[in-house]
Amino acid sequence: HVGYDMQVPYNVCGGLQDNNSWCGPSQVRHSDGISDHDWWSLAGGDGFVNLIDPTDARLIYTSSQEGYVSRMDKLTGEQKGIRPEAPASEKRYRWNWDTPFILSPHNPATVYIGGNRLFRSTDRGSTWTPISPDLTTAVDRDSLQLMGAKLKDVKIAKNDGVEDYATLFTIAESRRTAGLIYTGSDDGQVQVTRDGGATWTNVTPKIPGAPKWAYVSRVEPSRFADGTVYVTFDAHRTGDYGTYVYASTDFGASFRSIGGTLPKGEVVRSITEDQKNADVLYLGTEAGLWVTLDRGKVWTRVRANLPTVPVYEITLHSRDNAMILATHGRGIWILDDLTPFQEAAKAQVADAFVYPIPTTYQQTPASLRYYFFQGDMQFLGPNPPVGAPITYWLKSKADSVRLVVKDDAGNVVREMQGADVKDAGGQGMNSVIWDYRIDPIPQPKWQAAQGAATSGGGAPGDGGPGDGPNRGTQGPWVLPGSFSATLMVNGKDVASRPFTVSGDREITITDADRQRRFDLLKEGQRLQSRLSEAVAAMRTAKTQFAQLKDILADSTAIPADLRVTFDTLSKQLAPFTRRFYLSTEGEDESVFEGLEFRTVLPVKLGGLLGGIGGATMPVNATDLAQWSELQREVPAAIDDVNAFLAQLRPFYARLLEAGLYPVVPKPIAKE
Repeated sequence: HVGYDMQVPYNVCGGLQDNNSWCGPSQVRHSDGISDHDWWSLAGGDGFVNLIDPTDARLIYTSSQEGYVSRMDKLTGEQKGIRPEAPASEKRYRWNWDTPFILSPHNPATVYIGGNRLFRSTDRGSTWTPISPDLTTAVDRDSLQLMGAKLKDVKIAKNDGVEDYATLFTIAESRRTAGLIYTGSDDGQVQVTRDGGATWTNVTPKIPGAPKWAYVSRVEPSRFADGTVYVTFDAHRTGDYGTYVYASTDFGASFRSIGGTLPKGEVVRSITEDQKNADVLYLGTEAGLWVTLDRGKVWTRVRANLPTVPVYEITLHSRDNAMILATHGRGIWILDDLTPFQEAAKAQVADAFVYPIPTTYQQTPASLRYYFFQGDMQFLGPNPPVGAPITYWLKSKADSVRLVVKDDAGNVVREMQGADVKDAGGQGMNSVIWDYRIDPIPQPKWQAAQGAATSGGGAPGDGGPGDGPNRGTQGPWVLPGSFSATLMVNGKDVASRPFTVSGDREITITDADRQRRFDLLKEGQRLQSRLSEAVAAMRTAKTQFAQLKDILADSTAIPADLRVTFDTLSKQLAPFTRRFYLSTEGEDESVFEGLEFRTVLPVKLGGLLGGIGGATMPVNATDLAQWSELQREVPAAIDDVNAFLAQLRPFYARLLEAGLYPVVPKPIAKE
């Protein structure tokens, strides 16, 4: 099972066999991902149902085997057992090893737990009232057979330690109508009450082909129609590996199979109805996840990076429109956005279709902890991708795809094409993450060819200049606001969607400070691009001079005055090595002491932009002072580069006469 809360980001809670119940965050700020220590343990034993009160994240219900449910204060760690107990005058209640426990969708203070009877509490489990008779067959398990032997005759590992049989295994109250409740038992019984438990109807005989003695693995009342309910059976314990999925539209008075195109042998563990589209159902089986877009006529296996694994429960986050899967043995899996399923039927009849884009929140990645100090056996779960997901459907493979993001004024802020949309032009569903950044400034061709870094500062992922394929030239994050994404296929505008980007929810910064920071980063991007050109030009010149030095030393045909000019220009070139950090492979880099990095222009500029771009914080006075210096120093340095390159032209022209052919690097263009 898996539960969730309404915090931001939300937490998930689930149980492990023999290894307690646990809760952990669905997302963390740390760029490395969700670590072991981000999780906390709730209770011991076999972990089963764990539910968080949607109105109070401190209040968690946690359960272990045979219905031992505790109400827990997350802050203090206090726990109180709340399982109802039969009075001495009655037979004890029977509890499934995996006892069903739910919160009412109408009032979280009302909770239900199922033994062989159904119990309700209106005070979070402090007091209980039985609201049903025995809802099972109440069969004596010893009278049954297993593998040809009467269970009463089994002496070794009696019932595998499981004390009770003929117990409730699944319960659900309608989200539409309070008091409309369905139950399913481990001995194949489905019952319904429409009046909060005053009267009950056994609808099992109305289910054609329902397997005898099977677990009713799930009852799922519809969110959209009062009389609709979905029921699944798991009969594998009796040697029956059939696929049993049913629907009723009349409160269980009649049922029909909705197994549709499901292959035989898909043992069904769970079913969940989508929360926005009544035609969409999700099915968890012993082998994975399935979806239908037409209420069970056609089923499709959901694969992607989801492993082949039993899916025991499919929980949908009511606020975030996310799917949370509880698997047996492969952890909790989250699909962050259900929109592609909810809109799939519309998409598939169109030539091209952009799915609605959810509101996303900028969150600056941070390195708050150094996980590599924490020893062996570390596990890091991935965060959701940083950016806005743009998902679209193509009826046929495209020759070219381009995505154009515009702000609410219609200005283009980003065009994604080429490597940005690589492998995202195929037939069917495609998805691209826009990283919130404006268009990068193209890297100079000679810099790309040399593969040289143009600046230091900034850690990967923090928005600094050393990050990404356009090193030193990528754009800053846009300001929060309204945007649109337009899909261009084979050069034509085919579909568009509006969406919203919100600011970091945990950082307070004024709109004016956001604008000041954005303007500085955008201007810094332009300045850094020009500096990158200057650095690349001087790196080329330095390489040429190193080659010329050897040639001139070996040649007697070079006029003496050219050697003098070469020596003079070499002395003029030397200061650029420190100024621009032009060390080459094999050169002693010890000359670049720590203090000198403050005067190396690419490092100074990169460090400033990396620091400002790596945090959603106001630009401070120190930042502004450094920026003011750089606004003077960088243009002056570029002027010096152009002046030096101008001196190379007549010198290289003379070398050409002597049979040498160096090419003067291009000057840096005036603004």
